Amino acid sequence: MLDDCRERFGNSPRDFGSAELQHLKVAFSWLTRWVSRSDALCQPLAAQKKLFRTGTVVWGCVIQANMGLFEPGQQDLPGEMVYSLAPDDTTPDILTQ
Repeated sequence: MLDDCRERFGNSPRDFGSAELQHLKVAFSWLTRWVSRSDALCQPLAAQKKLFRTGTVVWGCVIQANMGLFEPGQQDLPGEMVYSLAPDDTTPDILTQ
C-alpha cells in the first residue's frame, strides 16, 4: 500500500493543481486562536504546500481521535497521530504500539 501511495504521489518535486491542494490542505485557523502563527506548533501546518511538493511518503497511524473527526462537520476536534521518517524500517504494526 505504501508503494502504491508513493507511486500515486510521484517523485519530488510534485506539482498539484489548486483543486488538489485545497483537498489536501488542513486548516489551522483554530490553532492560531491560542498561539502565534510563528509558534512551532504551526510550522508543519504553515508549510503544508512545501511538504506536499517535496515531502517523503511514509507510514502514519492515528493513535487517538475524537470520533466526530470521522463524520462530516465544521467543528474543530482533537486527534493525534504518529509517523516515522524511517520509511523502510517502520510498519503500521510498530506505529500502533
